[in-house]
Amino acid sequence: MARMLAAQASFAYCPALQPGADVRGMVNPHTAALEQAANTASARIIAAALVTVTALLCALFVFCYDDGDHMPPRAPVSVAEAVRAMASDGAPRFLYELSCRVGPVFRLPLPTTRRFYVVADADVAAAVLAHPLSTTPSLACAEALMLTTDALSIRSTHDAPCEATAWPHLDDARVAAICRTHACGLVHNVIAPAALSGAPVDVCALALRVGLGIICEACLGYVPAAAECAELSHAVLLAAAQARCAGAPWLVRALLSPPSVCARAAERSMRFGHTVLANYRQAEAAARAELHALPIAHFAHGGTYAHEGARATALVAFVAAAHSAVASRLAWALHDLAQHAREQTTVRLALRGVAEPTAVRELADAIHESMRLHCANQHGCLRLTGCDFACPARTAGATGAGAHPRGATRRIPAHSIVLLHAPSILRDAVHFERPNDFLPARWSGASAPSPALLGGRECSAHCDQHWHCPPLARAALVAALAATLTEYELRVCCPPSSTLCSTRPPVGLALRVCRAPS
Repeated sequence: MARMLAAQASFAYCPALQPGADVRGMVNPHTAALEQAANTASARIIAAALVTVTALLCALFVFCYDDGDHMPPRAPVSVAEAVRAMASDGAPRFLYELSCRVGPVFRLPLPTTRRFYVVADADVAAAVLAHPLSTTPSLACAEALMLTTDALSIRSTHDAPCEATAWPHLDDARVAAICRTHACGLVHNVIAPAALSGAPVDVCALALRVGLGIICEACLGYVPAAAECAELSHAVLLAAAQARCAGAPWLVRALLSPPSVCARAAERSMRFGHTVLANYRQAEAAARAELHALPIAHFAHGGTYAHEGARATALVAFVAAAHSAVASRLAWALHDLAQHAREQTTVRLALRGVAEPTAVRELADAIHESMRLHCANQHGCLRLTGCDFACPARTAGATGAGAHPRGATRRIPAHSIVLLHAPSILRDAVHFERPNDFLPARWSGASAPSPALLGGRECSAHCDQHWHCPPLARAALVAALAATLTEYELRVCCPPSSTLCSTRPPVGLALRVCRAPS
């Protein structure tokens, strides 16, 4: 077809082809260009076909390879079923149920060029993380990431502009993904249905503003006024509402979030970002030196941004992401304490008369237990084994599918993808008695589990891990819960639609809030 078109083009566009003209040795440039384009397209098609066939052969080899007696067992599911489950919102429950049936370490049949193993045991997970040749998977084997990441997060990561920053965890695209996928919509999903007595809206909004103030002070060295906190919270929640109804018809989007309201919220949030940057730059040298280790120093001077507005936008997105993570933790903690009146009363009595709520052990235990039941990372983390990895023996007392047969040592082959599935680990009956129950007391005493089981990257779990989000998120969560529980009593009117290992807010939850008895 391409050659026919080239022949036609030669007669249509070559003026030398006139009656009696000498065409010996003449080359039509249009014909040559079309032939070259046809050859290039053919080469690309052949190359794509070769790559596809190679990938299919590699995947077929991985699937057909005999693991042997000492390998972790394969999950009794088909490839299609595994892909469909891992790409859906029910992936955490799917893996949790498989770990109960198959065992704490098993292979999941996924169409990846490397074997894909799931670890649901804390001892094995700790050994994988401590192994010197265990690394985070590179982009070369990111097929697994595509199947174990929320679809909205993937779209946000690809759509958002990616700025070159000095800190990889401050990547704008990643912050935008966190901001969109976390529970920014707490007010819409929890507080609005909870407004049965008239007080809950003000109470929970106050708690969120307290958390936002702590975030700004800890990250930016800037103490925002109450009006600024209210405006920024409104802007974050409005952005979340827009993200949730992005696929709705235009009329629905216009009714839920009028353009004029969105424009005012965006303008106020941008003004907040510019104010914080100007405040930092106008401070004295000594004051700036004290804030040098905070993210504000990076936003003010680091990174490559097209203009000052992009710099302010990145700063606001960073604060909004931390704020939304606190909102998610706050929503689930309120849900768990509202469901258990006895534990709620215990925390309230412990908070009364205490000037520093971070020192209240009962509140810390309740936060740990809520995070265990509803971990922030619904999948966990991925690792790539650099050599054959021997799984440590199952903890004494384990029976059933989790126990190693005949005392054999399980091993994970080299260059395998390992998913450390946090929800299954945190509901493991070997480490947690009555794993599906809300028991804050389990975190106290000599036999208490280590908070490290909650994960080093859990925003609210630690005060000494990674960047500035852990201490500020924990402080904000403690302050927000303390401000609410000391004054108000919570009861569940309507339970949420999902309660197992979800990063999303408790959608459908309705709380009745009244004044706590003195």
